[in-house]
Amino acid sequence: DGLRVLAKARESAERYGVAAVTDARPGEPGETLAGVAGEVAADLIAVGDVGMGKARRLRLGGVAERAAHSAPCDVLIVRTRRKVRKTAEQPLYRKIVVGTDGSSTATEAVRKAFDLGMMLEIHVTVVYVAGDELVGSIVLERAVAAKPDWVPYSTRLERGQPADKLIDTAEGEDGDLMVVGNKG
Repeated sequence: DGLRVLAKARESAERYGVAAVTDARPGEPGETLAGVAGEVAADLIAVGDVGMGKARRLRLGGVAERAAHSAPCDVLIVRTRRKVRKTAEQPLYRKIVVGTDGSSTATEAVRKAFDLGMMLEIHVTVVYVAGDELVGSIVLERAVAAKPDWVPYSTRLERGQPADKLIDTAEGEDGDLMVVGNKG
């Protein structure tokens, strides 16, 4: 029953000191989440990576993908396929991987990744995936030009399918947060 699920979610949030309001609405879940986020002027939507619908780009469930593409705010897609047990001593995130193609949405993603890197005091890897290495080098140079001076970072130029290469980079570098633009 949906109301029971909402009550359990609210109770879980309140255990962590988060005031939660629940709402049940009809409609396609991803688009409904985005609509509610707009109504309440949300700064962030958090959704699991597995949801109703077939997995597609970046191996997301349909709800996460729809929410990410129609949201009026940032979307945090949490990996829910496996349980991760963290101790109190472990930081929430240790490494960020961010993809860029030089577009305006990718540039905003890189800016936000560096903001998070600064706030969390963690390493940021900026990845460009394409065929032209010269263009890639220029895009990467521009992407890191405005970063805060003391944020540790690296850049990677890759060839292949962008989503696959971002995932491979995140896995290869033990990245636990990936930042991407919602277009392109």
